[in-house]
This record gives sequence, C-alpha cells and structure tokens, in this order.
Amino acid sequence: MATHPLTEATFTRSRGGEASRVISYLLHFVGEATCSSPDRERSHAQSSSTVMDADEPDYLVNQSSHTCLTVVRGSSPRDAVIAMAKCSGNVKQQWFFHRGQWQWAGNRQFCLDVDSDHKKVVLGESARSSTVWTHDSEGRILTESRGLDVPWGKPRTAVILYPKHDGANQKWWTLSGLKASLGGTACVRMDCVPTRVLEICHKECQAEYGQMSAPTCQRCGKAKGGVPEYLISQSTNTCLTVLSGSDPRDAVVGLAEYTGSGRQQWFVQGGQWQWAGNRSLCLSPDEGRQGLCLAPSEKSSAFWTLNEEGIFGTESRALDVPWEEPRTKVILYPAHGGQNQRWWTVTLVSMWLELPRTKDKLSKTALRIHEVEEAKRKASQDAVDGAPGSHCDCQAEASCRRASQAASDDEFPDYLISQSTNTCLTVLSGSDPRDAVVGLAEYTGSGRQQWFVQGGQWQWAGNRSLCLSPDEGRQGLCLAPSGKSSAFWTLNEEGIFGTESRALDVPWEEPRTKVILYPAHGGQNQKWWRLSSLIAATRCVKYPLACTDVDTYKQEMARILVNKLSNVSLPLPHAVDVDTFPGSVAKTTPRCSRSFTLDLTVLGQASNLRMTAPEDWQPTDAYVPAGEVFQIVLPETLSEARADQITARVGAQRDVLGPESGNVVDQRKFMRCPVVSEEFELKPGVNTLRSQFGGSLIFTYEEGENFTTIAEVRNVVEAPFYVMGQTTTSQWAKMKELDAPYCVLVGDKVVVVAPTKAAWKLSDPKRLLRRYDDVIGMLESLSGFTAGDPPPRGKQWIVDDVQISCGSAHAGFPAMFDRQYYDLTSLGTPHDWVSWHELGHNYQQGEWWSYTYGSESTVNLFSCYIEEQIGIGNRLQRENRYMETAFAVDKGLTFEAADCWQKLVFLMEIKNAFPYPGWDMFRNLNRSVRALSPEQADQLAASEQRKLDYVYKILSREVGADLILHYERWGIFISPEARLEIQQEGFEKAPEDLTGR
Repeated sequence: MATHPLTEATFTRSRGGEASRVISYLLHFVGEATCSSPDRERSHAQSSSTVMDADEPDYLVNQSSHTCLTVVRGSSPRDAVIAMAKCSGNVKQQWFFHRGQWQWAGNRQFCLDVDSDHKKVVLGESARSSTVWTHDSEGRILTESRGLDVPWGKPRTAVILYPKHDGANQKWWTLSGLKASLGGTACVRMDCVPTRVLEICHKECQAEYGQMSAPTCQRCGKAKGGVPEYLISQSTNTCLTVLSGSDPRDAVVGLAEYTGSGRQQWFVQGGQWQWAGNRSLCLSPDEGRQGLCLAPSEKSSAFWTLNEEGIFGTESRALDVPWEEPRTKVILYPAHGGQNQRWWTVTLVSMWLELPRTKDKLSKTALRIHEVEEAKRKASQDAVDGAPGSHCDCQAEASCRRASQAASDDEFPDYLISQSTNTCLTVLSGSDPRDAVVGLAEYTGSGRQQWFVQGGQWQWAGNRSLCLSPDEGRQGLCLAPSGKSSAFWTLNEEGIFGTESRALDVPWEEPRTKVILYPAHGGQNQKWWRLSSLIAATRCVKYPLACTDVDTYKQEMARILVNKLSNVSLPLPHAVDVDTFPGSVAKTTPRCSRSFTLDLTVLGQASNLRMTAPEDWQPTDAYVPAGEVFQIVLPETLSEARADQITARVGAQRDVLGPESGNVVDQRKFMRCPVVSEEFELKPGVNTLRSQFGGSLIFTYEEGENFTTIAEVRNVVEAPFYVMGQTTTSQWAKMKELDAPYCVLVGDKVVVVAPTKAAWKLSDPKRLLRRYDDVIGMLESLSGFTAGDPPPRGKQWIVDDVQISCGSAHAGFPAMFDRQYYDLTSLGTPHDWVSWHELGHNYQQGEWWSYTYGSESTVNLFSCYIEEQIGIGNRLQRENRYMETAFAVDKGLTFEAADCWQKLVFLMEIKNAFPYPGWDMFRNLNRSVRALSPEQADQLAASEQRKLDYVYKILSREVGADLILHYERWGIFISPEARLEIQQEGFEKAPEDLTGR
C-alpha cells in the first residue's frame, strides 16, 4: 500500500521494533548532542514513556499532520478554540507539563481539558481540572482510554478525543522528547572530540559517500496521483466491492468476483480507503449493522490497517467474511486471525511474490488479479506526461522496510577508538586464535582495524569467522571462533566498552598500544568511541542520501522540526546541507534591508472557477541566507487580524520528499533535504526569524480585509528580480551577477523561479516570459474564459527543484519542474509538451467531469490545442494513434479498458468529426460547468453516471447531433433519462464511427 510521505516520518516503528527501541537507537546514533549536563539529563528524562514535569515550555506535534496543538482563538475557557496549526513557535502553541496537566503557556491558570462528553478538547481551569494526561511509549497522549486524535478529513485542523488505536494520527512528538532523542547521552559535542578523531571521521565519511553503492530499491508501477488497490479475501478469492448504490444512503458494500471495475477499486490515503467510484467517499464502519458503508472522506475518522498477517481492520475489529453461503457479506468482528479475516492487496501480492517461501501460499485468483492489475499499472505509468523520466514510480512500504532492514549493523565495518589515546583497536599481528595480537594502533583504515557488529559480537573484518574475545589467561584480548564465542560486548552511554563487569582498559604505561580487561571504574582510559556514532554526530547529513536509509531520514525530519522550534537567539541546533540545495550565500556578500508594499487590496478567486486556482503569493527581490537571523517589520499600528492574513514564505519549493516518493525511489536516493522551504506567521512590529534552508522571500496572503501595508525586511541579500515591462536589459545584466542561488522572473500571467546560474544565458528574459504568458493564455482560451467570465486573477508559478516528489514535472501551485529534465530559462521549455500538460492539469475541471473521462486524457486536450495553435501539428496523428485506436475499438476495446491516449482519441474523434464548433465544444463545456450553482456542481460531482451523462448532453448540443452511437461504440453507458432528453430535443444521431475512415 502506498503511504503519505509524512506518515512514515515517525519514530514509532523502525525495522519492525517498538518505539522504545527506536528512541534507544536514536540516542545511540543520531546527530549533534551536548556534553553531560543537568539540562541534558532532564531532557533525556522527558523522552520516557511518561512525560516528566517541565520547567520549560513544550510543544505537542502530531506525527501524521506535522502541526502543533494550538489555542487558535480566545484566551479563556469561555472562548478558547483548540485546534492544529502550523508550528510557528508562538506562545499559543506552548504547554507546560505539570503533575499530569498540560498547562497553557499563554496563561498557566488554564490547561488542556476535555468536555463533559469526553470528545472535545477544551481549555479548562488548572485548579479545577481532574483530567490527567499520559504520554505512552507509542507516542499517544492519553487520558483514561482515549487518545488525542487528529482526524484524517481535510483540512486536518481538528483535534478530538477518540478511543486509542495505533494510527499515526494519534501519535505525538514533544519538542523536549525530540531534543532528547537527538541529543542523548550516547552522543558527543564536537568540541569534545580531538582533531585527530575528526580527521578519521572525515576520511571515513568520504569513503562512505565515495564508494558505498545504495542497495537496489524494489519498484512497483505507480501512476501519478496514486494507483487503485483491491482488497481480496483470502477465504473466498473475491474482492471488496460497492455492490450497488453510489452514496452513503444507498451504497451496499460486500464481496464480488474480480472484474477490474472502479466499484472494486480503492485509493489508500493515509489510513483512509477512498472509493475509486467517488473519492469524496470512503470505507467506514456501519455501526448500526456491524457491516461496512460509505461515508464522506472529509468527515470520516475511520483508520484502517492491514498487518503482516493480512488482518484488515479498524481499532480492535477485523473485516470478516461470514461462512454462510453465498459468502458475499462482510462484517466487522473482533479480530481472531482466522482465514476468513485475512486479505490480500495487489501490493501485498507483489511483496509475497518476491519471497519464494510464501509464493506458494498465494491463490491462483490472487495471482491472476495481480497480473492483470500490474499490467494496467505499467501501462498507466508509461503514459504519464509522455516524456522520458516522467514516470511516477513507487515502492511498496513493506519492500522498502525489508531493504532498510538489510542495511543493519553487520553490513558495514566499524572502528573502536580509545578516547584516551585517539588510536584504534587493531589486530596488530597474526591472523588466527593461536597467534593474533590485539592492541592499539594509529588509524590507517586497514581491515585489521575494522569490526562488524553482529548483535553483541564484534567480528573481525580480516576474517569474520573470528571475533573479539577475552583472553582469560592474560586479562587481555584475543580472537576466537565466532560460532563458538559467548562473549557479549556493550558500549554504554558513558563510553565504557566491556563484557560482563570488566571494561576494555588502556594502561597508562607508554607506548600505550596495550589493551586489557579490568574492573570498570569509568576513567578516561576506559572510554571509547564507535566511529559510526561519531560520524552520525559530526555530520550534517550530506546529500545524496540512499533511499533505504529510513533511519537517517527520520532523524533529519526530527532535526528540521527541532531547528524550526528553537530559539532564534541561540545557535541553530542542527546543521542542514544547504550547499547541495538550494545553495548558500557567501559571507562576504553584502546584507541589506528592503522595503516592500504588501498589496492585499484584491484577494481570493472567483468561487466558480472549479480548477486549481493560483494562490495569493507576492514575490520579492530579497533572498534569505540559510541559517541567518533576519527581521520582518510590520507597522505597530497594523491590527493583529490583518497581520494574521500575511505569511512570510522562504523558498518556493513546496515538495516534501519521503522514502516512498516516486523520484526518491526511482533515483534510489534523496538528492536534497526532504524539506527545503518554511513559512512564518507574522505579527505587528518586529518579527525576528531564521530560515534553516534559506531561499527566495515570498509574502503569501489569506482572504480577509482588503488593504495595503509596508513591510521592512532586514539582513537579506538582493536577488536577481526581473519584471517584464519594468526591468530594463541593462538593469538585468547587472542584477543577474548577484550572489543569490535563485532568481525570480515575473511576467503578466506567470512567475518563474529558477537557478541564477541557469539565467546567466538570458540577455533579455522578455521573450521567455512572453512564451510562458502565451501558453497560459491558450490554456485560458480553451477553458472558455471570457471578459464576462474572467480567468484566475493570480499568476501561475513555475518553480525549479533539484528533485521533486514525482515525475519529471508535476502540476499544482506552484507547478514543479525537475532541473535534470527541464531548464525553465530555456526558450524551448514553454513550448515543450510537459509545460502544456502540467499547467493544463491546473485548468482541468477534475471532479466535475475531467477525471471521469480520464485525468491524463482530458488534460491533453489542452496539449493538442496548443500544438495546433503554434503550428506543429498533432501528436496523435504523428504517432498514428487515431488508426491504432480505431482498430482496437473494432476488436472490442471499451472506454473503461482504454489507456489515456485512447480515451483522448475518443474525445478528439468528436472534435475532428465536427470542425464546427471544433474546439468551441470544449470551451462551452467548461463554461457550462462554471455556470452551475454550488448545489448543482456538488450534485454533478457526486455521481460518475451524472458526469458521463452531462458531457454526453453538452457535446451533443454543441455539435447539433446525438452522439449516443459513438458512446455505444466505445461501450459507455448513458442513462435512459439522458438519452431521452437529447432525443426530445430533436437531434439526429451522429454516425457510430467518427474516425472518418
């Protein structure tokens, strides 16, 4: 099953272990820490299963939404509203833990409480509240048996109390716990480490990145936007299906033979299973009947899991197929693990096929479904964008976990370094138990100094059949056969390395090459470092990073969050690799102050656009250097309500990467930090901020009052900033030499964010921007926008990135382009198919009709139209897709079974057969959808059949002919009501075959 990128960014599971194991692992291996101090010990204590009383304010961060528990409005129990909000460091998000209470930092007389129904989270009076909170080892924040829960429905700002379960939406980090895990006692401060040891770390890091090959990642086909799953009963070999109905009132959920129909398909979004027939509906328990029903996705709190045993369920109940014939019924029943409670998915079958010992447990039906669906996935994968490198691959969660498990301690050798001599434990001479001499030597990187850690056994790299062992006769060390040795070595938090009650000791007598076993006393000559721990502590993670290194990814995400919430008056706790991306600014580059007029006089978009509308972003010529403190000063006279409408964004790259992100898996590595941009809430007066990544400064606006104001920005650098119609070529020639990694180019309809180095070749960006503007103008034209029905007010943003989440480019706001495929400053890019395709996605009327007729098909109506407009012909003709598809339909190909190109042919055949109105038929279709009232639009979006009928009726009216025979030829069912409506309007039937053969 595919998972959301951030769902896996938790510390609750690692290599199949419990949270306590993960925290222990992090304490031993993760980045920069502090030397021993009372503060550190208190922080470490707070990471235990029950949070300790705190003298410092803390934050409660949900592990599934990565947002903070916040008093978003009000300031007393009478008017306070508690919800989730972006973590900003505001006092409204701070809580003190005191004797089981979470007291609000805004006023410690008030605390986190629950209402009388034990469902709603409220602000209560600390002196009167009887609510006692615990933070258990799984990360849940509980009172009695109910947990603090962030429901999955968008916009994910709600927080409720719900019976405890294992979902990530009930798991929380505290800032103190993260700091403890990232700064535990097993780590060391870099100023505590001698230069010689740092040199060893540096050399080994170089060797690691220069020579280590990332393990091959398993891949499964995943089309852009996710692939549908099937839930197959292992007991009946039939599929979970919406047997009848299409909305929560009449839908019947049960089992049926596999057909490949959309009624049997489900999209997995976090723990929610959304029905492919209508993704606004999802699988939900039907409490009244102990069965299943469909419920609105935005409102449902059902969280489904499928464990390694194949048990699919929610909370303590499993999906169960009763034994009574005809076995089409499904119920929820207490989990017992029987065969009738076990299920497969297509992804799970993929995983089982890779395991020879389990392959024979798969039924023939499951294998057949897997084979058919995998072929579909591959076909849809090949169609995405129509460009090389644009495939949106994925990796099954279980496969990725197995790959990461393979990279355990015994895969790479380690070194043991004495803290008193800075030399390495070495087999000085000999090579077998009879003659080997174990002692200390200067670091050489030789295999004689390397050890593979297998559990508590240290196996010698020179011969792994031999391991480190006590030499009882001489109180020293020797080599012994690994298969017979019972020696178990530990390295504790104080650095004491030993076995049983004795520690490895370096006697003080020169030349200090001898090691002995001696009763532990904790002296410096008994303290050791593992090189792997030092490397983890010394390095900010350098990219690229192997996609299978999930532990390092999780550590990096934790560091990012700790950095975000740290006090800006103190040094940044953890270094971030910005040199790789987005780039650093030289310390010699002059810092400056800038003043900007923030224009909020026009906000929001028309309510009827029914497309992905641009957001209210205002670009600037300021670039924020990474890790440096900067200020944004708003007028003191500005109201808090108006200030709340303004957000400062640093960096336009919004994509968040995870181990299962398509391009991370495809390229087998993270090319950059998983997150590279930040947003900051602002208040009237001086806002002192710090961006750990740096980037272009952008002001973003929320709807509300209309006004203008002035913002002064301090300690930034000037970036190349070209505005068409304002910036002269001579001004551009000077500014493109500025030392900022990114430049911003602003046209009438577009904003382009690209690397400054890429823009050096542009002598005058006007021609480039005009091409982008022309393309967007053509998209607006085919969308049917007119002066009376105007297009989106805001500009489309197109942004460069070194690695995006999926594909060679993807739609959205902003539209993201991967630089290894596209140069946004090249004149060819605006006229590349991918630009029309991705920006076209933003103009699709998706849930109202476009997705029903094929998301990747209807978007290419825009592509074909623009090709015609700029005079380069038609791709479908060049690739002979018209004739190939016509012959396929002759042989029985249906619209439902067609690929995205064939579905595009279905629509283009109508357009070609009726040159008048031609493209106007699609313009008017889009206009008609925008003309619907909100109620009519909601009704249309709720039914796949209504959408099929609606387009059939509109297109028939546009061409002046009944298209029913064309629809029947393609196997598309049109309802009798829609047929009758068109017949009554007196249209003659158009020919069945519109190919023109």
